Amino acid sequence: MLQYLYLLFLLSCSLVLEVMFRSVGLYVPLTAFAVFYTACLGGLVPGILFGFIAGFLLDSLLGCTAPVSMLLYPLLLPMVWFLKEEHLNANSLLFQMGFGSLTVILVQLPAVPFRSGWQVTLELLPSLFLASLFAAILLPVFILIADRFSGALRLQTYERCFSVGKERD
Repeated sequence: MLQYLYLLFLLSCSLVLEVMFRSVGLYVPLTAFAVFYTACLGGLVPGILFGFIAGFLLDSLLGCTAPVSMLLYPLLLPMVWFLKEEHLNANSLLFQMGFGSLTVILVQLPAVPFRSGWQVTLELLPSLFLASLFAAILLPVFILIADRFSGALRLQTYERCFSVGKERD
């Protein structure tokens, strides 16, 4: 139970920080990272639930006319399923950076045409590319910080989630 309260707290903090960053014009996908982290630690059902809630709240707080984030955040969950089913080393920095970059592509790229049209999408491709590079650096940092707090509370961490009993036969 404490694990889910911690994940809800992490998601809430990420949501507030992302809204603050976006209010000054910076796209920092902290909420998407929190949904990914929640699905890794809590499982796919809490990941879907938290993804819908986080997407709805983010779109509501930002005043988006096309609230598509609640449909896009659950798209992060196949990445988690892939990691767990293939027993891959998700603790690898390269994997974390790749998934950080992929997070921006999965969450932002499909949302832009709904909110602004295709012309704006083409104009925003360079900034989405830079955002995905930034996210590649930021996701491992996010996981490190979230794991430090989770470890201090003696809860399941991302690192232990993918390192215990995951050897291939």
